[in-house]
Amino acid sequence: MIKLNWLRGKNLGLALSYLGTMGLVQVFFIFIAQYSMQIGSKPLTILIPIVVIIATTYSIIVTFESRTSMSQYRSKRATKHKKKKKGKISDPIIEWMKNPVVAPALMISGVFAGIFFLCWLILFSWVNSATVFVIADNLGAAGALIFATLIEHSTGRRTR
Repeated sequence: MIKLNWLRGKNLGLALSYLGTMGLVQVFFIFIAQYSMQIGSKPLTILIPIVVIIATTYSIIVTFESRTSMSQYRSKRATKHKKKKKGKISDPIIEWMKNPVVAPALMISGVFAGIFFLCWLILFSWVNSATVFVIADNLGAAGALIFATLIEHSTGRRTR
């Protein structure tokens, strides 16, 4: 269930950032398809990833909304007043990965990449490379959507 109105205000920018992030992830997989799998078909390497970008962006949005309370989201946004410095010095990379805005994108990208490469390894010897790319890309997107649904379901169960 989508809680935020993603077409207005500051949430539109976040949604477009997620769309761009997943677009960049798909550019990596298009590169793999064209050079490692030697697929030259433009509809396969352009049209299929567009649908996958939309599906994975939606799964990031669902994961973001289920994992993040609005108070955490608002506290992480940049404000005009200065924040107090923390006395504890921590690793900035770990702190960046725990950010409620960045973590869903990393989780969904990891799930998508894992399922994509697993399907690619399993199907590579049985089917031609164009079919493997289409199947692996679609199964990766479906797996990311299922993962986001499981995250949302488990979060809903905890908050009841």
